Amino acid sequence: MIRWSDDNGMSLLSATWVVFLLSILAVGVLSVTLTFRKTVSTLEAGVQDRFDAASALDLFIHQQFYDPIVKAYFEGVVVLTGEEFFVFVEHESGKINLNRASEPLLSALFAVSGQDHEKSKKLAAAIVDWRDRDDESLGLGAESAEYAAAGLSYGPRNGPFETVGELAGVLGVDFKTFQCVAPFLTVYSLEGEVDLSVAPAAVEKILTWAFDNDWESVDWPVIVPQGSAGSLRPDSDLGGHSFVFRVSRSVDGSQGYRQVLRFKSLADKGFDALSAFVPFSVSGGDAGCLL
Repeated sequence: MIRWSDDNGMSLLSATWVVFLLSILAVGVLSVTLTFRKTVSTLEAGVQDRFDAASALDLFIHQQFYDPIVKAYFEGVVVLTGEEFFVFVEHESGKINLNRASEPLLSALFAVSGQDHEKSKKLAAAIVDWRDRDDESLGLGAESAEYAAAGLSYGPRNGPFETVGELAGVLGVDFKTFQCVAPFLTVYSLEGEVDLSVAPAAVEKILTWAFDNDWESVDWPVIVPQGSAGSLRPDSDLGGHSFVFRVSRSVDGSQGYRQVLRFKSLADKGFDALSAFVPFSVSGGDAGCLL
């Protein structure tokens, strides 16, 4: 008969715990390995998705985007590797330029987006104060003193906006307001305020509203709605024009990739990238945003 001593029992208990701990470790290693493989697989799929979208955009630009005979640009659909990619185009000169727009135009933008008259004028003045080179407030605007009084550690740039995103730092512009107006703003357009021949429907709406309401007693232009194709001036080609391209697998263009490009010339269709080729997602409409 075998006699078990306390030492035998402790040895058996220790061995059991070692096996148990090794089992837990093995399960943990397996879980980490599977998670790592899944992460790598997801990253690879994301890289491939981005590559496909970039390839579709390149193909679209060289085959469908611009007709030099009628000097017009188009949106379209590209079939690549058996999949459809929808390409949406926005001419930056058809938007409101943060660095060139007049104060009445900026205030009309905010009024149409849902702000009251006084708040619209304050926001417009604050934008002008942000971009002008002095530190003297325009009455309703905001310079360094107003930013300090609001408890902010920074003041206006006192220089041109470098990106539309910079608008979020202007005193009085909250996140919701920024989301409402940002899609219709630019810092990349050509000279002038808005090129009406390539203005999107929302910008046409702003100008039409300003005209109908005699906003700030300005001589607003009469808006004639444009067709689906954007026409450049007869004496112009692609050279110097900037566009936002959105590439999406969905027909509503609610998500995909976007990039801002500035074309060098019509001859070679060369361009400079003004932004990275990045993912985007458009959420559903906001009842508080009238644009």
